[in-house]
Amino acid sequence: MKIENAIPIDVNDIKFDSKTPKTLIIVGSLNSIPFQKSKILIDTFPECFNLKIEEMTPFEWQIYKSSSIPKLNVHSEAIVFYDNEYLAVAEFVEIVDKQYGITDSRPETLYKAMSNAAMTNYYNLKENTIVSLEMKSGEENIGKLTLELFDKICPKTIQNFKNFIKGCSIPSIAPEILKYSGTLIHRVSKNAFIQGGGMSTYYTGKDIISSGGNNNLSSFGNLFEGNDVISIDKDENFIGKHNQRGIISMANCGPHSNGSQFIIDLKSQPSFDKRYVVFGRIIDGCETLEKVENVKVDDYERPIINLAIGNTEIVYECNK
Repeated sequence: MKIENAIPIDVNDIKFDSKTPKTLIIVGSLNSIPFQKSKILIDTFPECFNLKIEEMTPFEWQIYKSSSIPKLNVHSEAIVFYDNEYLAVAEFVEIVDKQYGITDSRPETLYKAMSNAAMTNYYNLKENTIVSLEMKSGEENIGKLTLELFDKICPKTIQNFKNFIKGCSIPSIAPEILKYSGTLIHRVSKNAFIQGGGMSTYYTGKDIISSGGNNNLSSFGNLFEGNDVISIDKDENFIGKHNQRGIISMANCGPHSNGSQFIIDLKSQPSFDKRYVVFGRIIDGCETLEKVENVKVDDYERPIINLAIGNTEIVYECNK
């Protein structure tokens, strides 16, 4: 839908007619109650429309909402486009009630359950591992990032990342348990990227303590291959692109040097393609990422107040 061509609609001007069906597009976050509500109402009289539903992850929706919705001057967690016109879900509900006498009396608890189920269904359909990272500034918890990992594209990289989510030891090199929880986000480059996950230091919320691990040690015991431009390993590759905000890739110091450190893009970074292996993306936590991006940094792009990863969790693990 081209936002610049859309115009607001007067609810009194809409007449749903099965003889002359019009295009109806519902756009929204798959875990929002308004989006689920509009989908149910559509099922009541589908013959009236050429229907298209555009489900977005919460992160995608927030980006769409911040970039496109202000142009529409409408406040809603889902938007209904009716041919070249648009309306909020509340207005859509009003039309359905007015023209068909269909009053939505379903409880909010039902829609909440549907919203939660929608995320679970998304995980199952995607067949990708989902993990969450809490972010802490000093002792303050500033929110959570939910990541979708591309298991089928980069299984070796994903296994390495999951090992540090769960916690792992490498007896010959670092016998203590190494994990992302407590590690620093040591670089915040405004409007570019953030970088963290090094295993040499941990932040407890009050003090930084040293670890015996190498700063960019992989869970396999050394740096692993997976980003050689000339000879790409069959399991690790450059299929993923740095084409949007929220893309996650492995940081490195040159070919064949992936370890524990990772990068989160704050905008499209085409110059990173074929340099850093993309292995996932953020699907929820837009506000959290904004807080991370806007922390105060010194001249070397290091956060002035220690920025660290808090609790980590595997929300859904792909075993296929």
